Amino acid sequence: NPAIAFAGFKPGRAQLVNLAPAGGDSFNFIIASIIVIEAKNDNFENSIRGWFKPENTDVAGFLKEFSKWGGTHHSVITYGNHEEIIADFGRMMKWNVVEL
Repeated sequence: NPAIAFAGFKPGRAQLVNLAPAGGDSFNFIIASIIVIEAKNDNFENSIRGWFKPENTDVAGFLKEFSKWGGTHHSVITYGNHEEIIADFGRMMKWNVVEL
């Protein structure tokens, strides 16, 4: 029997971080400030799950910009106020840093 880990995301301020191919050998490093919302009464008990809303725009605006820069399905969420550290890492890697 395999071990399976699952839980809901912790509510609070965070950043959604996504590394998206941008053609050739370049990448867009997308950083978006978000608020993770507590999921109540969801039907996904045995899975990793979470809900968030963008901090600086509405959902439609966020999705438009995220798509424009090639945002992909697999992302990372980092909790706290670390936008500048994350952006510095992207610049160090010579990626195109996009802050939504």
